[in-house]
Amino acid sequence: MVLAILVVFSNQATIKVLLFACIAIDLTDIWSAHLSGLEGLFSATDTWSLKLTAIAALLPESAALALIMRSSSQILEK
Repeated sequence: MVLAILVVFSNQATIKVLLFACIAIDLTDIWSAHLSGLEGLFSATDTWSLKLTAIAALLPESAALALIMRSSSQILEK
């Protein structure tokens, strides 16, 4: 909810930074789940569940960042 409010009241540069931060957090979550699984802290099912949850969040965030970057490069070309 807080992130949605920040996005509504921010400019495009701020949104890029927020998306980069979200992507970094998701990549950290994937890596953390992988390492936790290797150390036996979670079962294989739990490890994959954690990884897939982070990947599910990563995909739309990456797509949104790609679309924003694409639109800003098109604006610069004009």
